[in-house]
Amino acid sequence: MKELSGFTREIATLTGLGKIKYSLWLDNDGKLHVKITDNLNSGTYSDILFSVLKYASLRKSDEKLGHLEGFDLCSNKIIIRKDNNNGAFLKAILCDLLPDELEP
Repeated sequence: MKELSGFTREIATLTGLGKIKYSLWLDNDGKLHVKITDNLNSGTYSDILFSVLKYASLRKSDEKLGHLEGFDLCSNKIIIRKDNNNGAFLKAILCDLLPDELEP
């Protein structure tokens, strides 16, 4: 995995009551991943990398994403993290990264 240097975004959460930061990463196959890097309000988040391809279609879903799978940089493995904020934060990131205007 390689971080895209110089790319960090600060965005509003889905509720608009908080802000989070994220960065972009590429895997060895050139597939894009996102990493939550900061929650500027209160609350937890996981430090794993989430696949944009895997979760992009769920960004507008009304359902909770539940426990998410992602790449752990420490163990170099795909793992599941149980954090209630990950799904909502990931949806906010994906909506920012992939706005509706890009849909066919």
